[in-house]
Amino acid sequence: MADSIEVTDPVEQLKEQLADDRPGDYVYCRLCHFPITSQSESISIGIAHRHRFTNPDNITYTIGCYRNAPGCSIGGLPTEEYSWFGGYRWQMAQCSNCYQQLGWYYQHPSQRYFFGLIINRLSFSPDRSDNAG
Repeated sequence: MADSIEVTDPVEQLKEQLADDRPGDYVYCRLCHFPITSQSESISIGIAHRHRFTNPDNITYTIGCYRNAPGCSIGGLPTEEYSWFGGYRWQMAQCSNCYQQLGWYYQHPSQRYFFGLIINRLSFSPDRSDNAG
């Protein structure tokens, strides 16, 4: 007899991963309002949590750095090309629900990692009309 597989609602699974945080602490995808991480996962890389960078296509992003973002899917091959953080390889980070690009996942050869998430693609309130903070 085959083992049964328990199907878990991805939102509930994510909330379990963020269980130590209050729902008001969640950070959501601005487009679909899926929980991505929590404000308690904010970290400083270098000397700041927020950074402003311009990519080779002359698009400027303000990103916030997070230790973990369980609501993101990571895609693409890791590359050091055009990395905004020296020594780190990056991959795309997208919302696991609607697939909008939310930023990048950075990993250092020493196994340090973090997410750099685009601030204006996030919402910091359970209220869907919230503007990014």
